[in-house]
Amino acid sequence: MRAAFAKIAERHPRIDVLINNAAIYQPFLIAEATDEQILQTVGTNLTGPILCARAAIPLLARGGHIINVSSESVEMQFPHLILYQCTKAGLERFSHWLHRELEPNGVRVTTVRAGQMMDAEKTWEVEPTAAARFMKAAMAVGLNFVSARFPSTHQSPTCSAR
Repeated sequence: MRAAFAKIAERHPRIDVLINNAAIYQPFLIAEATDEQILQTVGTNLTGPILCARAAIPLLARGGHIINVSSESVEMQFPHLILYQCTKAGLERFSHWLHRELEPNGVRVTTVRAGQMMDAEKTWEVEPTAAARFMKAAMAVGLNFVSARFPSTHQSPTCSAR
C-alpha cells in the first residue's frame, strides 16, 4: 500500500478523499473454514482498509476525508457470515478511533453502514453446497435473498459522520 500511495503522490501530492469499499462476502462455518478463507476475509475486509488509511494519511490535506464502508449485517443475525460481520464491526471501531486520532489534523473519518447490494451482473463464487446451506440458514432466520426482503428490523443505510 505504501508503494501504491507513493506512486499516487507523484501525480497528486494531496488527496481529498479515500473510500475503502471492498469486502469478501463468503459464507462458511468457522469450524470448516480454510486458513485461506480466514486470512483473505480478514485481510480484505479489515487489514486492507487499515493499510490504505495509513498510507493515505500523509496525503490527506486539512479537510480530507476517509470513508469506510461497513455493512448493515453487523447488527443482524446472519448465519455463516460470522467473520464477515466481525471484520465489518472491527472496521467500524477502527473508524471511530481513527477519527479521534486524525481530528486534530482536520481529517474526518466516516463509516457508511451500507445495505444489501443487488446486482444482476455480479457473480457469487461460492461452493454450491455451502451456498445452499447458507441460503437455508438465512431463510430460517427470516432473511430472504431470493425476494430481497429482510425482516422488519432491516433499516436504511446509516452513516457515522465525524
